[in-house]
Amino acid sequence: MMFVQKTLKAIQLNISLRRLAKAKRRAVKLHEECCIRKKENLKPGSYYEQFCSLSLWFLFGSIVNLFLYLVLIYHVETTLWTAVIICFCAGFVLCLVLPYSVAVRCTILLAAPGFFTSKGRSFLILYAFMLTLNQPVANFSNNIVVMTEAMTCGQEVAYNQTERLIAIALNPLSGIIGGIEEFVNTINRYSRMAQQAFLSMKKGIEELVASINNIFSWLGNIVNVCNERMLDPFRKCTRAFKLARNNCVRTVLPEFVKLCNIVTFFKSICHLARIGEMLCSLTEVLKKLVLRTFAAPVSIAIQNLYDMFYFKIKIDYEYQVSMEQTKSYSQVKKDVLREVKEKLSMYFTKLEFIKFVTDLMLIIVFVKAYRYRIKYLSKDKFDNIYISKNLYDIDYIKGIQSKETLLPLKRSEKQNYISSTSLRLTCQEKRKFCKGFVFFLITSSTILFHLFCDYGLFWILELVRKSFSMKVDVEELSHVQVHVSGKGPYADMYKSLISIFGPLASNDVKNLTLCLPNPTEPNYEVYKTISMIMGLCLISVVFEGYGRRLRHIVCDEFYPVRAKERAVWLYSNLLVQRGSLEKFLRRKMRLDYRSSMDAKNISWKGKLAARCPPVRRLLEILGFEIKYCLGCSADGKISDRVNFKHCENESCKAVYCLDCYYDIHNTCTVCMKPIDYADLSDVSDERDSSECDAENAYQSEQNKKKLQAKVAMEQENIARNNRLQRRKSQAILQKAYDLIMMEYRPLKERTRCNYRYR
Repeated sequence: MMFVQKTLKAIQLNISLRRLAKAKRRAVKLHEECCIRKKENLKPGSYYEQFCSLSLWFLFGSIVNLFLYLVLIYHVETTLWTAVIICFCAGFVLCLVLPYSVAVRCTILLAAPGFFTSKGRSFLILYAFMLTLNQPVANFSNNIVVMTEAMTCGQEVAYNQTERLIAIALNPLSGIIGGIEEFVNTINRYSRMAQQAFLSMKKGIEELVASINNIFSWLGNIVNVCNERMLDPFRKCTRAFKLARNNCVRTVLPEFVKLCNIVTFFKSICHLARIGEMLCSLTEVLKKLVLRTFAAPVSIAIQNLYDMFYFKIKIDYEYQVSMEQTKSYSQVKKDVLREVKEKLSMYFTKLEFIKFVTDLMLIIVFVKAYRYRIKYLSKDKFDNIYISKNLYDIDYIKGIQSKETLLPLKRSEKQNYISSTSLRLTCQEKRKFCKGFVFFLITSSTILFHLFCDYGLFWILELVRKSFSMKVDVEELSHVQVHVSGKGPYADMYKSLISIFGPLASNDVKNLTLCLPNPTEPNYEVYKTISMIMGLCLISVVFEGYGRRLRHIVCDEFYPVRAKERAVWLYSNLLVQRGSLEKFLRRKMRLDYRSSMDAKNISWKGKLAARCPPVRRLLEILGFEIKYCLGCSADGKISDRVNFKHCENESCKAVYCLDCYYDIHNTCTVCMKPIDYADLSDVSDERDSSECDAENAYQSEQNKKKLQAKVAMEQENIARNNRLQRRKSQAILQKAYDLIMMEYRPLKERTRCNYRYR
């Protein structure tokens, strides 16, 4: 029973192992079919490969178009409709034409390395200049206007304050004139009030004076009457004595005239008659007494009142200040701003011109890329200084054929010819680096000067604004002041009088914050953008030589056949250039004299044209166009089809002389196809009968053997690689099988796994 159970388990295990082996074979087969299908899909020319290529180029064109739109909107600051129209036209080319046109692809990709050239670098520098003039220079001009306005405002305030200080300094009384005028107005106001009171008193006094005058006139009349009546006895007495003396003088003798004077002596008796006049003099004495005791004091008091309330204040002062000014500060401000705008207007004119030149330089970059592609396809010499893989292949084939090889290059040749991936620079690339670096220093210093002026002016104005915006409270000087207590007109009058002699110092400080400059802060994002652009320009200068090589690599990838043709021309040209012209002529004369069959058929014109490009251009103008044999570098005319054979395959322009044509057995070393598809037996017979000798035949046989040995060696290497790959695959499968065996499961799970494999 136990034996039967073990037998059944062994059968089940055997069945499971068979199923696992079958699943393994199916899995490996499915994997191989999948890999083969993927390889077939990725083959050049397949539908899957074309679809992926078109999709990638369409995506690339869309990204470039989006980048162009962002540049036009945010950096160039064009209008929305202008950017939309430009991007629509560019998008049509980039998204629709680019995926289907090889020429457009090559031109677009050549434009990227074009930024490493002087034209592309000029575009970047002009763009940096445009940003500099558009932001920092414009901000600098705005801050200059702000500074000018602040200066004119400050000068005007300083002028007004200076004028006020000069007036106070030169005229000390001008500070108290206002107080005196106020005091005089107060006195006038109170004097009018007192005048009303004293006018009433004046009327009463005038009435009293009128009464006194009436009394005085009455007394005067009485005195006159009294005098007239009281003086008559005295006059009559004196008249009688006077008549008596006159009669005595007339009647007596002259000797007795003196006796008549006795009458005059008794004339004094008449004064007794004047006793009545005393009564008349009493009224006169009374009048004088009244005038002396009453009228005079009253008159003096009235005059004093008049002098008290009727007075004049006169202040005479004189000073001279000469402050001549032909223009007002507002006019000066306008003139300064106009002159500043005139000076800065040329920058904005340059900005418009630089915008135009920037767009033009961008177009020139693409035009240069297009011209590079055209010259690459049409001219063999154009930018053909790079040692590519095709040239190494040609040199290897020449070595197998036991012909003169080119590599390694000589020291003088390494200065002008270099590999595309080499870190070393040629002499031409070094000269361009020096020129580009000098130009970069000049332009970068100019841009940095504008940025420094912008930020420096902003920093100075901001420092001035922060320094003078602080308010300082000036305390008034301490002083002694008299206070008047009480109410009434006299108290107010005294208060006004005392206020005149108060402190002249005032706390009148002008608010100068209105004249402080408010500068515009620079746009630091533009500074960063300009720095990035100048950094790209510096990278373009440093890596210019390496960037220019990318154009050659791009064209080689898009046009591989043309790359082989250019490699053939470069190989032949380098062979022709080797050796000096004098040595070549001596060697040619010696070989011609010896009639050597191995002599190279290179003329002195071909040698001179190969070593001197101006001579080549002159010969081309004169109609002497030269072609060279790829094998031996023999030269000949373009129209010579007898002594030279041209490869008849499409897109191959290799040229061989008849000797080299025979040596390579009608197989082009460029395209590895037959050169001439016609029957070559006649050529071979002709050479066998006339020119071919035993040495040449032996050399040809040796070359054939070397070529066959190389082919056999390559086939053996391929077979060895295939065996190694097969062994690796078997090892991988064995490891997978071992893992499956280690992960043994029950039968149901294995069955489910088998369904999955199916």
